Amino acid sequence: MPKILRIACREYKATVKTKGFIIGLAPILMSGGFLAMLIAEKNVDTTDKKIAVVDRTGHIAGAIVEAANARNKNEIHDKETGKKIKPAYLMSVIEPVQDARAQRLELSDRVRAKQLDGFVEIGVNAIHPTGDPSSGRVRYYCQNVLFDEVRYWIGSPLNDYLRKVRLADAGLEESQVKDLFHWINVENMGLVSRDSETGQIEDARSPNEIQAVAGPMVMVMLMFMMIM
Repeated sequence: MPKILRIACREYKATVKTKGFIIGLAPILMSGGFLAMLIAEKNVDTTDKKIAVVDRTGHIAGAIVEAANARNKNEIHDKETGKKIKPAYLMSVIEPVQDARAQRLELSDRVRAKQLDGFVEIGVNAIHPTGDPSSGRVRYYCQNVLFDEVRYWIGSPLNDYLRKVRLADAGLEESQVKDLFHWINVENMGLVSRDSETGQIEDARSPNEIQAVAGPMVMVMLMFMMIM
């Protein structure tokens, strides 16, 4: 038996060193990557997403909830087969509290406990950004920030509503309203945590999307180079 294994190892090493094996391996790996992408597209996670909305303006959350309900009614099922093809966004409005950091921590803990999939925080000056820039920001907090599509979806109903409100507040023609098309991006954020040693609340950090994507790509390239 040991002799057979030695012979098998020798034949394997001789085979993988041939040009034919190396040249033939590249298209196999590439084809496997494309196949994995196709499988991922067809196997979309349709589990409903529970999202909390903390609206510090007191005016925007209703528009987001209404848009989510319209999306759940018209977009998550295939019109021909009736099959569910997208997750529903189940929005719940949370009353803001004065201690914003503590509230972020509480909601982050609820995300960790799987009670929520994420939460949105709308800054108090989001309608008319003035003064402190951070007070007009809109942030989306979740665990898998790079693979969560909720952040991208929220931007559309959010900014549509902001345009309407700004136009009505100004009482002017669209071309005369200075901040009508001031688009607010929904920022990617991790979760708020508490330092286990000091007990201090640590603010969430915005992840580097380039690093998150580049890391796996570099690993794949290194593995391929090692094989070659």
